[in-house]
Amino acid sequence: MPRAIGANSRLLMIPEVTYGTAPGGNWRRVPFLSCNLGAEQPLLDADVIGLGGNRDPAAPFFDTVTVEGDVVVPVDLINIGHWLSLLLGTPTTTGTNPNFTHTFGSGAATLPSQAIEIGYPDVPSYDVCAGVRADALEIDFSPTGPATATIKLIAQAQNGTAAEFAFAFTIDANRSLTFTLHQVYLALAKTPIEGPAGLKRASSSARRSAPRRRA
Repeated sequence: MPRAIGANSRLLMIPEVTYGTAPGGNWRRVPFLSCNLGAEQPLLDADVIGLGGNRDPAAPFFDTVTVEGDVVVPVDLINIGHWLSLLLGTPTTTGTNPNFTHTFGSGAATLPSQAIEIGYPDVPSYDVCAGVRADALEIDFSPTGPATATIKLIAQAQNGTAAEFAFAFTIDANRSLTFTLHQVYLALAKTPIEGPAGLKRASSSARRSAPRRRA
């Protein structure tokens, strides 16, 4: 499988009409420096005993899903407005082309949400987070260098189901050893993009039922 590269990653966003539903249409591609928005859901061991007639462990259960993260973006003249709208709502715009003034104010009764897609074309793989809203904004200004903004994001929950895996050692059609794992639960982990280098998926854990051996 090809490895994802940060330099080729893409971040696209589109305003939602209905919260939590990614609409169709033209998604806007926006520049960014890093992004660790994604879903995480750890697995917890079930230590309950006395419910079955064998020594197979009880199935693990999923903990709470959290879909959150930070995105670091440049403070530019165009795209920063989309992030400010996510945080503060629609601005009041005055002036005429090309001299517009966009005024953002706090205290809006309702705030918009966006659907955000993090794309890894090298794999290819595309993760969509729906119902994304901004939680906080930090701006980094210094005497030299570019100005950046860090937006803390929160989004809507996702569900997971068990999978089945088989591991086999085969000599020929009549001689083999197969381990079948009928219920494998994989913890949900996100893939942060921290720069232009290759990406490594955040560590995750797996829990499984006892295997059945067939020889």
